[in-house]
This record gives sequence, structure tokens and C-alpha cells, in this order.
Amino acid sequence: MSNLGGYQDFATAAKRAGGVDSFIAAIEKDAVTKAFPKIFGAGLLVAAAVASTAVAVAKRYSGLRDLREAQANEAREQIKAAVETSAKPDVTDLETGEEDGGPDAGPKR
Repeated sequence: MSNLGGYQDFATAAKRAGGVDSFIAAIEKDAVTKAFPKIFGAGLLVAAAVASTAVAVAKRYSGLRDLREAQANEAREQIKAAVETSAKPDVTDLETGEEDGGPDAGPKR
């Protein structure tokens, strides 16, 4: 045995693995194998969070779109009613038989 400590252990393990490159590749492979379940689980959690956020945003947008559509329909109806009311000809007063001249007409006789 020599007095090289950790370096001697590394050199001996590398020699058994078939060289330094093979030993480092084996260490990397082992690290990836151990880390994969954690990384995969974290990826699933992130994917689930993204998916639930996307669903929430889609529902919110859909609700806002429906609200805007309802408001637009109500505004169309109000405009239609206002146009129809203003486009009507002068109405004859049913009790007196006189024409209603509107707000600009003079006093009735």
C-alpha cells in the first residue's frame, strides 16, 4: 500500500474499471440512475402544475368571453330598441285625436 490516500483508491478503482474514462462513465451512469426518479417525479409535478394552470386560465377566459358576449348582446338590443323608438312616426293621441308633436311642439289647444 502507498501513502497516496484517496488518489490511490481512485487509481485502483479506475484500473479495475478498465481505465479512467470507463471509471468516470460508470460514475456518471450511476449518478443518473440514482437521480432519474427524483427528476422524473419533479417533472411530473411541474407538468401537473402547468396543466392545472392552463385549465384554470382557459376556464377564466371562457367565462370572460361569455360575459362579454352577453354584454354585447344586451347592448345590441338596447341600440335596436333606441333606433326603433326614434324611427317611429308621430303617434296620434288616442283620447283627443290630435297628433303628438313631440317635445318641440307647442302647447295643445
